[in-house]
Amino acid sequence: MNNSVNFSISPVVIMAVHGDITDIETDVMVNSANTAMVLGGTRSVASRINELTEGHLESILSNNKEYPKPVPLGQICVTESDNLPCRYVFHLSTHGNLEEMVNAANELGNKEELPDRLQEVLLKSIKDGVQNILKECEERSMARMTIPLIGSGTLNLPKPLAIEVLVGTLSSQLLKKTPKYMREIKIVTPEKSIFDF
Repeated sequence: MNNSVNFSISPVVIMAVHGDITDIETDVMVNSANTAMVLGGTRSVASRINELTEGHLESILSNNKEYPKPVPLGQICVTESDNLPCRYVFHLSTHGNLEEMVNAANELGNKEELPDRLQEVLLKSIKDGVQNILKECEERSMARMTIPLIGSGTLNLPKPLAIEVLVGTLSSQLLKKTPKYMREIKIVTPEKSIFDF
């Protein structure tokens, strides 16, 4: 694992980290999930979490009484960590099935092509999600968070755009309101080229 301190927004240090997010000791690990909270996919943090917890967290998330489905885009479901090196996992609802995503894109009401509107829906869910994640961290007095480059894996968001929206949203939220507890945010990618970028 390689760390590179990108910048600090006092009192929070934001770092780029090359490695596996599920190996990093932290208070909160963020996972990008679908609105059904099914931890699947390939090349995803969700599938790695599902593998390491032997489906235990997905089983917890399947409780519709505690976690009503579909989980609105940008909202989070919080679970304990099972055997992961964190206290909590925040499962961020970033995407839904095709029908849910098309409906959300159509609600935008603009005249852009559908692929552009779908990307806009994803970007909005990330922005809203980051705001909700930081708020939940403060409510739980969490000081350290690891977050993947949301959208850049199975969702195929262009990597520079994924970096821009994540870092930009974190920065604007931290500048808007100085956190009382949060001190360290690690943005984690398993890809060396993205880490270098």
